[in-house]
Amino acid sequence: MGRIRLHGLRCLIYAIGLLLLSPVVIEFALRVQAFRATANSSSAEPQPLVIASPVMHHQLAPLQQVRLRSASSSDDAPEISFRTNSLGLAGPEIAIPKPEGVYRVVCVGDETVLAANMPEVVKFPQQIAAKLKPFTKAKLEVINAAVPGYSPVLEALQVRHQLQLLQPDLIVAHF
Repeated sequence: MGRIRLHGLRCLIYAIGLLLLSPVVIEFALRVQAFRATANSSSAEPQPLVIASPVMHHQLAPLQQVRLRSASSSDDAPEISFRTNSLGLAGPEIAIPKPEGVYRVVCVGDETVLAANMPEVVKFPQQIAAKLKPFTKAKLEVINAAVPGYSPVLEALQVRHQLQLLQPDLIVAHF
């Protein structure tokens, strides 16, 4: 009698374990399939500006350089060159760890902060740099870490999993 109960309990534990493990296996298989589809795409195709991210839903594609039509309303407006660094952040490469004497400001937000199709001098992060520069003797570095479509929740994930590596002194969020 006790052996039958023990056998039934063991089967129940296996069934519950299988139910709990199957979503993990399915998720893994779907991610492998998505990775293979991305890896097999032709390099001649234009790369997207935003790609899927396993941690933050989506992010800017690293090491991209694209020419975008200016946000100016005129038809003869020049194209804007937009690039991302190896971290998938707008702009040039960033020194990690942070150099001595650098005051690092990281700006997070959505497409209004990123402003990919705007000239550098009018973007929000550059405006912050211009306003703060007279008040500090330290070398000021302002990083644009905005991503189109981001919300405060996604930015919190980005700060926790990516931007802490930059050792920011100040994080400015705008949505």
